[in-house]
Amino acid sequence: MWFLFNQSALFWLTQSLILLEVFPLQSFEFNTILPPTPDEYDNLQPPKENEQTPTIVRFHVTVLSIDSIDEGSMTYVADIFMSQSWKDDRLQLPENMTSKYRLLPLSWLKKMWRPDSFFKNAKRVTFQEMTIPNHYIWLYSDKTILYMVKLTLELSCAMKFEAYPHDTQTCSLKMESLSYTTDDLIFDWESKVPLVVEPTIELPQHILVDTKLGDCMQEYSTGNFTCIEVLFTLERRLGYYLFHTYIPTCLIVIMS
Repeated sequence: MWFLFNQSALFWLTQSLILLEVFPLQSFEFNTILPPTPDEYDNLQPPKENEQTPTIVRFHVTVLSIDSIDEGSMTYVADIFMSQSWKDDRLQLPENMTSKYRLLPLSWLKKMWRPDSFFKNAKRVTFQEMTIPNHYIWLYSDKTILYMVKLTLELSCAMKFEAYPHDTQTCSLKMESLSYTTDDLIFDWESKVPLVVEPTIELPQHILVDTKLGDCMQEYSTGNFTCIEVLFTLERRLGYYLFHTYIPTCLIVIMS
Protein backbone atom coordinates (compact mmCIF):
# COMPACT_ATOMS: atom_id res chain seq x y z
CA MET A 1 0.00 0.00 0.00
CA TRP A 2 1.44 3.38 -0.90
CA PHE A 3 0.14 6.91 -1.14
CA LEU A 4 1.41 9.52 -3.58
CA PHE A 5 0.09 12.95 -2.64
CA ASN A 6 -0.30 15.48 -5.40
CA GLN A 7 -2.63 18.46 -5.62
CA SER A 8 -5.57 16.26 -6.59
CA ALA A 9 -4.99 13.88 -3.69
CA LEU A 10 -4.69 16.75 -1.24
CA PHE A 11 -7.95 18.19 -2.59
CA TRP A 12 -9.85 14.95 -2.05
CA LEU A 13 -8.28 14.50 1.37
CA THR A 14 -9.52 17.93 2.38
CA GLN A 15 -12.97 17.24 0.97
CA SER A 16 -13.25 13.96 2.87
CA LEU A 17 -12.33 15.66 6.12
CA ILE A 18 -14.86 18.43 5.51
CA LEU A 19 -17.57 15.88 4.76
CA LEU A 20 -16.68 14.08 7.95
CA GLU A 21 -17.30 17.27 9.90
CA VAL A 22 -20.49 18.27 8.10
CA PHE A 23 -22.01 14.80 7.63
CA PRO A 24 -20.89 12.62 10.55
CA LEU A 25 -20.29 8.92 10.06
CA GLN A 26 -23.20 6.56 10.45
CA SER A 27 -23.64 5.98 14.13
CA PHE A 28 -21.85 2.94 15.48
CA GLU A 29 -19.88 2.39 18.64
CA PHE A 30 -16.24 1.50 19.08
CA ASN A 31 -17.16 -1.84 20.63
CA THR A 32 -18.69 -2.93 17.30
CA ILE A 33 -15.18 -3.51 15.92
CA LEU A 34 -13.85 -5.18 19.06
CA PRO A 35 -13.55 -8.98 19.31
CA PRO A 36 -16.53 -10.88 20.77
CA THR A 37 -14.76 -10.89 24.12
CA PRO A 38 -13.62 -7.27 24.68
CA ASP A 39 -11.01 -8.46 27.17
CA GLU A 40 -9.12 -9.90 24.20
CA TYR A 41 -8.33 -6.37 23.01
CA ASP A 42 -5.67 -4.39 24.89
CA ASN A 43 -4.94 -1.00 23.34
CA LEU A 44 -1.55 -0.94 25.08
CA GLN A 45 -0.35 -4.12 23.37
CA PRO A 46 0.75 -4.19 19.71
CA PRO A 47 -1.33 -6.49 17.46
CA LYS A 48 1.30 -9.23 17.12
CA GLU A 49 0.57 -12.36 15.09
CA ASN A 50 2.40 -14.40 17.72
CA GLU A 51 4.79 -13.86 20.61
CA GLN A 52 7.87 -14.28 18.39
CA THR A 53 6.84 -11.86 15.62
CA PRO A 54 6.93 -8.07 16.15
CA THR A 55 4.26 -5.79 14.74
CA ILE A 56 5.34 -4.08 11.50
CA VAL A 57 4.35 -0.44 11.00
CA ARG A 58 5.00 0.98 7.54
CA PHE A 59 5.65 4.66 6.98
CA HIS A 60 5.21 7.04 4.07
CA VAL A 61 6.39 10.66 4.20
CA THR A 62 5.53 13.43 1.76
CA VAL A 63 7.77 16.47 2.22
CA LEU A 64 5.81 19.57 1.23
CA SER A 65 8.43 22.19 2.11
CA ILE A 66 11.79 22.76 3.77
CA ASP A 67 12.68 26.25 4.98
CA SER A 68 13.97 28.40 7.83
CA ILE A 69 17.43 26.83 7.92
CA ASP A 70 19.01 28.52 10.96
CA GLU A 71 22.76 28.00 11.26
CA GLY A 72 22.90 29.75 14.64
CA SER A 73 20.51 27.33 16.34
CA MET A 74 21.32 24.50 13.91
CA THR A 75 17.67 23.88 13.06
CA TYR A 76 15.43 23.69 10.02
CA VAL A 77 11.66 23.55 9.46
CA ALA A 78 9.77 20.98 7.38
CA ASP A 79 6.09 20.60 6.47
CA ILE A 80 5.15 16.97 5.96
CA PHE A 81 2.34 14.51 5.47
CA MET A 82 3.07 11.27 7.32
CA SER A 83 1.16 8.00 7.05
CA GLN A 84 1.46 4.94 9.27
CA SER A 85 -0.18 1.63 8.39
CA TRP A 86 -0.38 -1.59 10.33
CA LYS A 87 -2.60 -4.66 10.52
CA ASP A 88 -4.71 -5.45 13.58
CA ASP A 89 -6.42 -8.84 13.21
CA ARG A 90 -8.00 -8.45 16.64
CA LEU A 91 -10.53 -6.01 15.19
CA GLN A 92 -13.83 -6.91 13.53
CA LEU A 93 -15.21 -5.20 10.46
CA PRO A 94 -18.42 -3.18 10.95
CA GLU A 95 -21.50 -5.06 9.77
CA ASN A 96 -22.51 -2.24 7.42
CA MET A 97 -19.05 -1.97 5.82
CA THR A 98 -19.46 -2.66 2.10
CA SER A 99 -16.48 -0.77 0.64
CA LYS A 100 -12.76 -1.53 0.74
CA TYR A 101 -12.20 0.95 3.56
CA ARG A 102 -14.09 3.01 6.08
CA LEU A 103 -13.28 6.36 7.64
CA LEU A 104 -13.33 6.02 11.43
CA PRO A 105 -14.22 8.66 14.04
CA LEU A 106 -11.12 10.50 15.22
CA SER A 107 -12.24 10.08 18.83
CA TRP A 108 -11.39 6.38 18.48
CA LEU A 109 -7.68 7.17 18.32
CA LYS A 110 -7.56 7.26 22.11
CA LYS A 111 -9.23 3.84 22.33
CA MET A 112 -7.25 1.98 19.67
CA TRP A 113 -3.69 0.76 19.70
CA ARG A 114 -1.46 2.88 17.50
CA PRO A 115 2.32 3.28 17.19
CA ASP A 116 3.99 5.41 19.85
CA SER A 117 6.28 7.06 17.29
CA PHE A 118 7.96 10.38 18.02
CA PHE A 119 10.31 12.64 16.09
CA LYS A 120 13.63 12.05 17.78
CA ASN A 121 15.38 15.22 16.64
CA ALA A 122 12.36 17.54 16.81
CA LYS A 123 12.47 20.69 18.93
CA ARG A 124 8.90 21.65 18.11
CA VAL A 125 5.98 19.84 16.46
CA THR A 126 2.94 21.80 15.28
CA PHE A 127 -0.28 19.96 14.51
CA GLN A 128 -2.20 21.60 11.66
CA GLU A 129 -5.73 22.69 12.63
CA MET A 130 -6.56 25.16 9.86
CA THR A 131 -10.31 24.89 9.13
CA ILE A 132 -10.37 21.34 10.53
CA PRO A 133 -7.77 19.07 12.18
CA ASN A 134 -5.53 17.69 9.44
CA HIS A 135 -5.56 14.00 10.30
CA TYR A 136 -7.75 10.96 9.75
CA ILE A 137 -7.88 7.20 10.29
CA TRP A 138 -9.10 4.48 7.92
CA LEU A 139 -10.01 0.84 8.46
CA TYR A 140 -9.50 -1.39 5.41
CA SER A 141 -11.32 -4.62 4.62
CA ASP A 142 -8.17 -6.67 5.36
CA LYS A 143 -8.06 -5.06 8.85
CA THR A 144 -5.23 -2.72 7.95
CA ILE A 145 -5.31 0.59 9.80
CA LEU A 146 -4.07 3.74 8.07
CA TYR A 147 -3.37 6.89 10.06
CA MET A 148 -2.48 10.09 8.21
CA VAL A 149 -1.44 13.44 9.69
CA LYS A 150 -0.04 16.79 8.49
CA LEU A 151 2.64 18.34 10.68
CA THR A 152 5.07 21.25 10.80
CA LEU A 153 8.37 20.23 12.41
CA GLU A 154 11.28 22.26 13.73
CA LEU A 155 14.19 19.82 13.67
CA SER A 156 17.74 19.92 14.93
CA CYS A 157 20.59 19.39 12.47
CA ALA A 158 24.22 18.96 13.52
CA MET A 159 25.96 21.16 10.95
CA LYS A 160 29.69 21.27 10.20
CA PHE A 161 31.29 24.43 8.84
CA GLU A 162 34.91 23.43 8.18
CA ALA A 163 34.43 23.96 4.42
CA TYR A 164 32.15 27.03 4.73
CA PRO A 165 30.92 28.51 2.41
CA HIS A 166 31.65 25.48 0.20
CA ASP A 167 30.04 23.14 2.72
CA THR A 168 27.42 20.43 2.30
CA GLN A 169 25.12 19.60 5.20
CA THR A 170 23.17 16.41 5.91
CA CYS A 171 20.03 16.93 7.98
CA SER A 172 17.75 14.16 9.18
CA LEU A 173 14.14 13.51 10.11
CA LYS A 174 14.11 10.64 12.64
CA MET A 175 11.07 8.65 13.80
CA GLU A 176 11.56 6.31 16.74
CA SER A 177 9.38 4.20 19.03
CA LEU A 178 9.07 5.62 22.52
CA SER A 179 8.33 2.54 24.61
CA TYR A 180 8.33 -0.64 22.48
CA THR A 181 11.54 -2.54 21.80
CA THR A 182 12.24 -4.31 18.52
CA ASP A 183 10.89 -7.51 20.09
CA ASP A 184 7.41 -5.97 19.88
CA LEU A 185 7.53 -3.27 17.19
CA ILE A 186 9.43 -2.60 13.96
CA PHE A 187 9.22 0.54 11.82
CA ASP A 188 9.73 0.08 8.09
CA TRP A 189 9.15 2.07 4.90
CA GLU A 190 6.33 1.49 2.44
CA SER A 191 7.65 -0.86 -0.22
CA LYS A 192 6.47 1.02 -3.33
CA VAL A 193 6.72 4.77 -2.68
CA PRO A 194 8.02 5.43 0.83
CA LEU A 195 9.03 9.05 0.22
CA VAL A 196 7.79 11.90 -1.96
CA VAL A 197 9.57 15.26 -2.00
CA GLU A 198 7.79 18.23 -3.52
CA PRO A 199 9.86 19.08 -6.64
CA THR A 200 9.20 22.82 -6.33
CA ILE A 201 11.12 23.17 -3.04
CA GLU A 202 13.48 26.15 -3.37
CA LEU A 203 15.85 27.47 -0.70
CA PRO A 204 17.57 30.87 -0.91
CA GLN A 205 20.98 29.73 0.36
CA HIS A 206 20.96 25.97 -0.23
CA ILE A 207 20.16 23.38 -2.88
CA LEU A 208 18.47 20.13 -1.92
CA VAL A 209 20.70 17.77 -3.89
CA ASP A 210 19.67 14.38 -2.49
CA THR A 211 17.27 12.54 -0.17
CA LYS A 212 17.84 9.07 1.26
CA LEU A 213 16.05 6.68 3.59
CA GLY A 214 17.89 5.13 6.48
CA ASP A 215 17.66 3.01 9.60
CA CYS A 216 18.63 4.60 12.93
CA MET A 217 17.81 1.81 15.39
CA GLN A 218 19.07 2.84 18.81
CA GLU A 219 20.37 0.57 21.55
CA TYR A 220 19.62 1.67 25.11
CA SER A 221 20.08 -0.03 28.46
CA THR A 222 16.41 -1.07 28.26
CA GLY A 223 16.74 -2.67 24.81
CA ASN A 224 16.82 -1.91 21.09
CA PHE A 225 14.27 0.62 19.84
CA THR A 226 13.20 0.79 16.20
CA CYS A 227 13.98 4.00 14.32
CA ILE A 228 13.85 5.11 10.67
CA GLU A 229 15.01 8.36 9.11
CA VAL A 230 14.96 10.58 6.04
CA LEU A 231 18.32 12.18 5.18
CA PHE A 232 18.38 15.51 3.32
CA THR A 233 21.64 16.57 1.65
CA LEU A 234 21.86 20.36 1.36
CA GLU A 235 24.54 22.07 -0.72
CA ARG A 236 25.24 25.74 -0.15
CA ARG A 237 24.59 28.07 -3.08
CA LEU A 238 27.96 29.64 -3.86
CA GLY A 239 26.35 32.32 -6.03
CA TYR A 240 24.49 33.71 -3.03
CA TYR A 241 27.74 34.30 -1.13
CA LEU A 242 29.53 35.51 -4.23
CA PHE A 243 27.10 38.43 -4.56
CA HIS A 244 26.36 39.00 -0.86
CA THR A 245 29.80 38.46 0.70
CA TYR A 246 32.73 38.08 -1.70
CA ILE A 247 32.01 40.94 -4.12
CA PRO A 248 31.00 43.50 -1.42
CA THR A 249 34.10 42.60 0.62
CA CYS A 250 36.38 43.01 -2.41
CA LEU A 251 34.81 46.38 -3.25
CA ILE A 252 35.33 47.61 0.32
CA VAL A 253 39.00 46.53 0.22
CA ILE A 254 39.53 48.21 -3.17
CA MET A 255 37.82 51.44 -2.11
CA SER A 256 39.82 51.59 1.13
